Amino acid sequence: MQRAELTLSKAERIRADVQEWVASIEVEIQFRFDEASRKRASARTYAEQLETTARSASDSLMDQARSGAQELASRMRIDTAEDIRKILAEIEMAQAAAEDELEAQRLLTETARVRAFTVGLNVEDSRSDQVQTSSAPKAKKPVKRATSAKKRTTKAKAAKPHSRPVHLAIKRPEGSFPRVFFVLVTN
Repeated sequence: MQRAELTLSKAERIRADVQEWVASIEVEIQFRFDEASRKRASARTYAEQLETTARSASDSLMDQARSGAQELASRMRIDTAEDIRKILAEIEMAQAAAEDELEAQRLLTETARVRAFTVGLNVEDSRSDQVQTSSAPKAKKPVKRATSAKKRTTKAKAAKPHSRPVHLAIKRPEGSFPRVFFVLVTN
């Protein structure tokens, strides 16, 4: 019995030690569980903060990229519009120059026609005068002197050139390229 009591007391000590050890393990498990829960909550909070920060940073970056792209597009539109205006101005200048050249050529052609016409008139007048003088009889002229005086005045008038001087005037409207206008001035 004594041996049984000893074994019983030894078993109760072991049992008490095991219960104490189980209690300490339970405390340790509870401590670690609470610590893990705190770390998990902290990690969730940190993850939410990181997510919020990342979203705001990405939104900010996207806004900067959008505004940069809009600014670039605006500058490109302005530059393109300016280039188009310059090209249109050059086209208008070339068109005005071509129109001026065509007008000058038209006026020169018209002037050449007028000169040719007046030269033709002069040639016809001198031919008709030559025909009249060569066909006139050389006989008695006392009565015909009055008519020959008329012929002389006709010859004098025919000798005068029918062409009149041509004066050129260059007019330049303000803000434009010089345009040449030919004005035929008769005296």
